[in-house]
Amino acid sequence: MSRGPRRANGGRGPAVQRGKRGVPACFAARSVLQFPTMGILERRIRERQRRVEEILEGAKRIFSVKGFVNTTMNDIADSSELSRRTLYLYFNSKEQVSLAMTAAALGELRSTFGRIAGEEGSAFERLSRILEAYRRMMAEDGAKFQFLVSFFENARAVPRESEELVSCETSLGIIEALIADLLKQGLEDRSLRFTEDPKTLAATLTFMVHSLAAASMAYRGSFKNKDERYFSSLFEGSLKILKRYVRGEEALNGPGDSTA
Repeated sequence: MSRGPRRANGGRGPAVQRGKRGVPACFAARSVLQFPTMGILERRIRERQRRVEEILEGAKRIFSVKGFVNTTMNDIADSSELSRRTLYLYFNSKEQVSLAMTAAALGELRSTFGRIAGEEGSAFERLSRILEAYRRMMAEDGAKFQFLVSFFENARAVPRESEELVSCETSLGIIEALIADLLKQGLEDRSLRFTEDPKTLAATLTFMVHSLAAASMAYRGSFKNKDERYFSSLFEGSLKILKRYVRGEEALNGPGDSTA
């Protein structure tokens, strides 16, 4: 009795068409439809980053005009030329927006400080350049640093695992580590002189500089007889005092001592 030609699949049903690598053709086609290519993913990531930057710029503008307390999420949406619904796709509250602005500012500081720390010169010279870079960045765009004033208050208003808060903490940790390493190098090249543990002193200096920056931002506009230059001079003078505190024997006795 003739059984006819044997099916390639062992007689278990209709033959399944397969691609070149043995993957069922229907699955292969479906994978193309369901999984975006890397180019599409990268484009989506860039689009999200661009939109977040637009929101932060809009928030910075409206915060500068109305102040943080009087600004609403509707104001931020209008300033960013977005719908309120679109804004909430990226941020849940104005506190989260402010932390994102702080995270961006700290990220810029981290990048700049890292570059300076790797430059030529004594540890004291590089530490001085870092403090000068901080002063210059605040002078050029103080609004970018305005939320150092309310950082802790805003941090309490968002979940601990929020992306913005984690980014702030990461940048602060890296900045402290950079400063601690410079302090250690300063002891070795004798351009710095101090008795504290470098890590502890780095954390103290970082906290003091951020606090000075926050205070100078908070006091602006509060006194009729004190203008922008007055508070800028206070911040600059405070930085000079900090530099003198950690300055070493050679720097104190060397040329240019009077300029701090």
